[in-house]
Amino acid sequence: LTALDAQARDWFAGLIGRHLRDGGCAVIASHAPLGVAPDAELDLSAPA
Repeated sequence: LTALDAQARDWFAGLIGRHLRDGGCAVIASHAPLGVAPDAELDLSAPA
């Protein structure tokens, strides 16, 4: 696990937390940085 991987993991963990708190995929989409696949935040089965 590289430092960048850990940073991304923490960023997505926070993103999922905001999604669950606020409710709605639009919230996640509006916070997604450039370069992230549109469905990346929906693939919760991906290895951490």
